[in-house]
Amino acid sequence: MKLFKFKNMAMMGALSLAGVGLIGVGAHATFTQNTNSSQAISTGTLHVTLSGAGTLSNSNETLTLPASGNNGSTFTTGYNLVTMTNVGTLPAGEITSTVAVSGGSGLAAEAYACEISFAGPNQTLPVVIYNGTLSGLVGLTNITGTIAVSGTDGYSMEVYAGNISTSCGTVTTPGATPVAGLSGTPSLDYLAEGQTITVSNTIGYTA
Repeated sequence: MKLFKFKNMAMMGALSLAGVGLIGVGAHATFTQNTNSSQAISTGTLHVTLSGAGTLSNSNETLTLPASGNNGSTFTTGYNLVTMTNVGTLPAGEITSTVAVSGGSGLAAEAYACEISFAGPNQTLPVVIYNGTLSGLVGLTNITGTIAVSGTDGYSMEVYAGNISTSCGTVTTPGATPVAGLSGTPSLDYLAEGQTITVSNTIGYTA
C-alpha cells in the first residue's frame, strides 16, 4: 500500500508539472513597436481689393466711381480705370465679369459701353472686352484670367452716346487692341431725357 501511494503521488506530481508547462506555453512575451506620421494642413486666403477714382467701402472690395451727371444727348463718362489687387495668399482666378444696369429704361436702351481690360497676354497690354450697346453687355458673362499673389489687373468701363471720342473708338472685336477715336454711334433721343441709370460691374473670383 505504501508503494502504491508513493507511485500515485509521483504520478500526480508529474501531471502537476505537465500542467505548469502547458500554462507557460501561452504566456510568452512578444516584441511590440509603433510608428507614426503626421501632416499639418491649412488653407490660404482669397482677397482681392479695388482702387481707383471714387469712394471705397466694404474692406476696399467696393468702389463707387464719381457720378456723371447733367449729360446731353451726346456724352461720355470718360476713361475710368479700376485696378484689382490680389492681397491674399492664393492666386485669384477671375471666373466671371457681369455688368448690370438699373434705372431709366430709355437711357439704358440707347446708351453704349466701351469696356477695356488691361490684362492682355502679359497683363500689360489693353484689349477690348466689349464695345456696343449697353443693353447688349448686360448679363453677358466674360471669363477672364488669373491674378497672381500680390499681382494686379485692371479694366475701364466707359458709357457713352453719340458720335464722340471714346477709348474704344470703332473697335468692336473682343481681344483686339483699342484705338481711341470717334464712336460713330447715334445720339440719345427724347426717350432718354431726364433719366438716370446706375451701371455696375461684378467680378467673381475662385481659388
